[in-house]
Amino acid sequence: CYSEFVDSRVLPERIGDHQAIKCEISHQVPEALKFEKLDIRNHSKKNIKQFKSYLMQECDYSQLLSCRDVESVTLGLNEHLENAYQRYFPIKTIPYSALIPLL
Repeated sequence: CYSEFVDSRVLPERIGDHQAIKCEISHQVPEALKFEKLDIRNHSKKNIKQFKSYLMQECDYSQLLSCRDVESVTLGLNEHLENAYQRYFPIKTIPYSALIPLL
């Protein structure tokens, strides 16, 4: 609930055997979602294909394969994959209203 009662009183006038009550409500309405922005990544077929092609055909893994330290290889491979992911699936900020037709 976004509203809160600020004040309430019983009004002095009687209506038959009933007593009227007055309530003042403070409205705290949140900003409409259409003004909010979302961060997304575009995982389109095209981007996935390019990402996959980059990892399979354009990368040189020889330095990782020749390394004997498992920890170093793991960190190096993780960094390599993270950089490629950021490159092919960058974060884009879009208005929430752009998603409404999809929902």
